[in-house]
Amino acid sequence: MRIKWWCGAGLALVLFIAGPVQAGLFDSLKNSLGGGSEPDDSGKSPEERALSLYRKGKKSYESGDYQGAREHLSKALELYSSDGKIRIVKDQQVEWVETPRGLERRVVSDSTAYDYYPNRYMGYVSNELARIEKERQEAWTAEQQSQQAQMALQEKFANPPHLLVRYDLIDSNRDNILSAKESAKVVVTVENAGKSMAESVEVAIWSSTSDVTLGCCDTRRKLTIGNIAPGQSVIETLEIIATEKVATGSEKLSLTATEADGFGLPEELQFAFATQEYMPAAFAIVDQRVSHLTGNSYEVSYTVVNQGKGPAVDAVTQIRAESRDILLLGDSEVSIGQLAVNASQRVSFTFAKTNRLKSGDRLPVALRAIDKSDESTQKEFTHAMVLPAGGASQRYAANSYQAPTPLAPAASAIAVEPVDTDIPTGAEQIQFGRAFVIGNGRYAALDPVDFAENDASVVAQYAKKTLGFKKTKTYLNEDTFGLRDIFGTKEKNFKDGDLYNMVKRDSELKPNPPVFIYYSGHGAPGLSDGKAYLVPVDAQMERLDQQGYPLEDLYAAIKNLPTNNVTLVLDSCFSGNTDTSSGKKTKALYTGVSPAAFKTNELKPGNISNLTLFTSASASEVSYWHKESRHGLFTYNFLRALRGSADNWVKGNKDGVVSAEEIQNFVSYEVAEYIDQTDKGSKQTPGLSGQTSKPLAILKK
Repeated sequence: MRIKWWCGAGLALVLFIAGPVQAGLFDSLKNSLGGGSEPDDSGKSPEERALSLYRKGKKSYESGDYQGAREHLSKALELYSSDGKIRIVKDQQVEWVETPRGLERRVVSDSTAYDYYPNRYMGYVSNELARIEKERQEAWTAEQQSQQAQMALQEKFANPPHLLVRYDLIDSNRDNILSAKESAKVVVTVENAGKSMAESVEVAIWSSTSDVTLGCCDTRRKLTIGNIAPGQSVIETLEIIATEKVATGSEKLSLTATEADGFGLPEELQFAFATQEYMPAAFAIVDQRVSHLTGNSYEVSYTVVNQGKGPAVDAVTQIRAESRDILLLGDSEVSIGQLAVNASQRVSFTFAKTNRLKSGDRLPVALRAIDKSDESTQKEFTHAMVLPAGGASQRYAANSYQAPTPLAPAASAIAVEPVDTDIPTGAEQIQFGRAFVIGNGRYAALDPVDFAENDASVVAQYAKKTLGFKKTKTYLNEDTFGLRDIFGTKEKNFKDGDLYNMVKRDSELKPNPPVFIYYSGHGAPGLSDGKAYLVPVDAQMERLDQQGYPLEDLYAAIKNLPTNNVTLVLDSCFSGNTDTSSGKKTKALYTGVSPAAFKTNELKPGNISNLTLFTSASASEVSYWHKESRHGLFTYNFLRALRGSADNWVKGNKDGVVSAEEIQNFVSYEVAEYIDQTDKGSKQTPGLSGQTSKPLAILKK
């Protein structure tokens, strides 16, 4: 009985002691297997704890747990902040070392270096977290855009775009017949008359025959239009050419338009036009003149006219000296290019003579014209031109043998200063700068501007000789596309025109190169918008808003130039009326429209710091002609001013420099005097804005 009691008591004691021990062993095992709380590192060094945290952060990064990785690495950096090797001490021993001073106690450490790069991995983690956030934002944005696009598409189908396409064929001589070897412009206007945006619009156009090509050689062309907002239009142009094989009859162009969501044209459009088999050009020359320039230098000028039944493709005119007493100065050939039936081009050549050739002697030169695309058109002209006496200019009839007859004097006693001869030479020669001179005189559907070509021809000589512009380019009788080619288009920020490209080229060699622009020709107001337009020679007044060149666009093109030195001279009126050959009354450019409808906006360009602007008249006035000099009234006096009259008269300072303000004062006075003398029906008020003190010409003394 006593033995049993002792056995029971011993068993109880064993259980009492073993319970806690087993529990502790179980917890230790659990922790070692990762199933409990973090192990206690309190007894470890900071380096050991930092290394442990770095390894956990690295492992979390590699498994894609970037948040966990950032947490571990941040804690590691708090303990040890430098990348590189981290040294962990494993054990320490004490040794006694014999030294000259006796035995010394030395502690020997056993340590190991481990890789430790928490900053590097923290960078990796930050990059991944940033990438994840960016992808999340992009996904959210894409979802929003998808929802908006779906809503927009639903709205678009409920109120779709509606494309309307108009097309015009503008041939070079405006007879609506495309002749062999003739080129024409196809103007395609695509309008969105619907209520939603027309997106990614493309127009395909093709010819029915290889005898009519689009451009040089293609029979099919695709035009990328892009987006068209409701109520807006886009105008595209392309060239078509009739080959020499085209027959008399008619041909057609086909056209279709597509839109991104299927709202293009429902069916193919076709339009026919008349064609004419090849008929050669035939040349004549008219209005021959010989003018004295300076010293032994002279100029011969004449107008080449195509009187044939077909257009010239590559017309040139040539002059040849027939005596050793004549020396041609400069080129002996002028390229005219395309010349439509009944169209004309003014040309000039300069020459010097010996003293053996006297005033009144026949001019020993031969004149010739040819279309280089057809040798059979070559023609050499006889003439009766003689050297003028002194500085007088002689004029001769077309292809005439009659004796030279000087220009008839004016009926009134108005004195005329000869501005076409003895052009003064300026002291300045401008190598990096440009002059652009435009004369529009021969209009297809409007009365001509009688002296615009002569204005341009003489102003170009002053620009080169008096103002010093070595690079002077003259444009005569420019059509709708010609003016756009010169000044550029708004759609291309005006960087597609001669003006911008030539000035930019000079500006890369010299900052702020000077620019001089002159225009003589019709101007007119738009009836619907009141805007002022330069009128191209092929313009139809009822379509001026499409064919004219807006004056505000010209101002914008000038403002966009890489220079702060631009002079613009406009001998044109924008009142909707024009002077007439009789000079007795003015005439409206628009037919069937009350003059009360003519209203032009202000001509001043606003805040354009780089521009000095001369205008021949105010917005509501007519620019008159000065028949006695064969120039526009404004241009005649502008040339007189450049010769020195503006500097030498009562309001000039006689310093040999002709300033803008001196020109304005002189021209305004002389124009007003002429208006009073000739009893014109209305006044003409020249204008000046911009840099009024700007010097235009520095004359040699």
